[in-house]
Amino acid sequence: GQTSASFSGEAHIALGKQGGNTMQLMGIGGRYSVSDKFGLGASLQRADLDNDADVTRLGIKADMALGQTATAFVELGNLAGGIDGSGGSEGFVGIGADFKFGAKHGTTFGKRGLFDMLPGL
Repeated sequence: GQTSASFSGEAHIALGKQGGNTMQLMGIGGRYSVSDKFGLGASLQRADLDNDADVTRLGIKADMALGQTATAFVELGNLAGGIDGSGGSEGFVGIGADFKFGAKHGTTFGKRGLFDMLPGL
């Protein structure tokens, strides 16, 4: 990831193979600090599981700081994809909070797991 005074961004890619099946997980995201308390961001993530399952997640996020270690956010997005060639697309709204612990208020990267792509999990 990269960070400047008003912009932060990160990209990731993961490739795996298990028992002849392959997996690709990749994504990119960024956040712009509108002020010291308010930010806007966007992310795009894609997962391809041996050409049997294909999922793409696009999200736009607004966040507001609630003190030094807590942030409330709302996210609007779309999850598209399917299994074995079936396709579909669903919009979603996410509302939540992030809490940061530890030195310098936590890690410098976001969650990157397959289940972190799916809203509500």
